[in-house]
Order: sequence, then structure tokens, then C-alpha cells
Amino acid sequence: MATPDQNELTSTRADKWLWATRFFKTRALATEACAGDKIKRDGKAIKASTNLSCGQRIEISKDGLIREVEINRVINKRVGHKVAIECYIDHTPQARIDAVREQKAAAAAHRPTGLGRPTKRDRRDIDSLKRALGDMGYGK
Repeated sequence: MATPDQNELTSTRADKWLWATRFFKTRALATEACAGDKIKRDGKAIKASTNLSCGQRIEISKDGLIREVEINRVINKRVGHKVAIECYIDHTPQARIDAVREQKAAAAAHRPTGLGRPTKRDRRDIDSLKRALGDMGYGK
């Protein structure tokens, strides 16, 4: 019978590891990120087929944040969040994470009036105005 150490992988494809550790929702998205030079090792972009192993450091650029991650354990099957976070050590400075979080909050908080999809109230007002204009003979 094989011991757990014999079952441990020594390396796996970059796209598989990124998907398995839940950095990306699908493996296709992980592959796209690699193709778009969003994943780097030693400052150089890597392909989806690049093998990753324990001890290597990679940079993952996603949603405006560049995460610096050290691979702690190699897996190629998707696991739950608690297990996934044990597979890497996040070296991303907290200040960088906070700055991106603040930028997103500021962007979401301010939406100029009249831009985007109308609210339910706006929709009712628009429908009411259209009915009133239609009754007056406009718009026909």
C-alpha cells in the first residue's frame, strides 16, 4: 500500500494548480490568465503548461491586485478553501491588499446619477411619463 508521501506530486501544470487552489473559478480562466501574461515566475510570464513545484514563487495578477505566492504543496485536483490555503504561502504585502480594497470600495460607492441601469423607481417614472406623453398624442 502506498504511503501518503508517495502519493504527493512533485510538480503539476500551472493552470491546474491555479484552478485547484481556487485562484480561478475554472481551469479555462487559469489558462487565459497564463496566456495573458498575468502569471509570472521569476519576473517572466509562464505558459499554462509550465510545471510548478514546491518552493517556487509566482505572481498572480487578478482584479487589479498582484499577489505574491510561494507554492507550499502541489495539487492537481480542486479542493475546498481550507485545504487550498494550506497549499501556498501568501507573501502579498497587506498594504497592497488594503489599497486595492479601498479603490474598489471608492469606485463602487460613487455612481453618477443617470448612469447605468435604471432603478425600479426610475423605470416607473419613465413608464408614467411615456403614458402621459402617449395620451397627449406624442410618440405616435
